[in-house]
Amino acid sequence: MISTHGKTLRLWDIETSRCIRVFEGHIYYVTCVSFSPDVRYVVSGSEDGTLRLWELDWEYEFSKPKDWDEAVRPYLKIFLHLHPNWQEENFKKLISELELRGFSWLKPERIRKELEKMSKKRQMKSKKFTKFLEKIKTLFKSPRQGEKFNTN
Repeated sequence: MISTHGKTLRLWDIETSRCIRVFEGHIYYVTCVSFSPDVRYVVSGSEDGTLRLWELDWEYEFSKPKDWDEAVRPYLKIFLHLHPNWQEENFKKLISELELRGFSWLKPERIRKELEKMSKKRQMKSKKFTKFLEKIKTLFKSPRQGEKFNTN
């Protein structure tokens, strides 16, 4: 994790709560920080409008690209809730968001395939639910004025 402290950035080990490294070089206070999708670089900006690019030179075993990780499924569910009829532009933003969340090693083609599958499943459930509601409406139609429900 990265935090700002005045004119410096600090890299923290979350498990031990220890500061691993301090990045110095900004002349003014640091106002923003962002990781690269592969988490090998950090860019920081300061009050004077300058940006600095920092290389994180640790020995870290980065995940190899793979097709799928179930940890992504909640993000896809939220995405489908927000964008039930998603388009390519929405998908590109999703991929970018997943990269920022640490899933840059997943293949976009596989994410698309899973999204399409989940989308079809949602549509089928929605159609079944709509049919179910229609049946209920016909069973429990309110009586016309002056009529009573038949309780037999």
